[in-house]
Amino acid sequence: MPVLVSLVPELVDGKVYVHLFQGTSHERVGPLEEGTELKVLLEPAAPEAPKGGVSKSLRRASKKEEHKLASDMGGRRQPGSGSTPGAKGDTRLRGKFRQESKVTTTASYRVTLEELEKIRSETMGTEKPVFVVTFLNPRTQREVDRWVLIPYQDWHDANEAHFNR
Repeated sequence: MPVLVSLVPELVDGKVYVHLFQGTSHERVGPLEEGTELKVLLEPAAPEAPKGGVSKSLRRASKKEEHKLASDMGGRRQPGSGSTPGAKGDTRLRGKFRQESKVTTTASYRVTLEELEKIRSETMGTEKPVFVVTFLNPRTQREVDRWVLIPYQDWHDANEAHFNR
């Protein structure tokens, strides 16, 4: 399938840059030296999200996952999934954990430092930040796997007795 890519050269202070445009994506490359070969890897665009953002079935699965996580840890789901002032995070066990939960039907989920710092900043007192990623089967919306990310020091402290010294 052909893919349209626009290449637009730019001369800045005697240096050549190339702007690459594909759909809504843009990347600036350079400065280029004389004789520089420019290679571009084109990948198929990711499927567009349904209008209105996340599909109803994924929102339902996400809410169900939050209830499940809260139940597993003996805590509760935060009202509005953490959008309410004073009730941040998706689930919470007061004084122990505050969790952010992400659900995906794809084979990967990209975690950013910003997301991790956000849940850390929302903890209070002795609460530990927990980031949970649940992978669902795209057809059945059933859980395939679940992973938990916690700060290294919290993991180290919880497992220190098991380390060989």
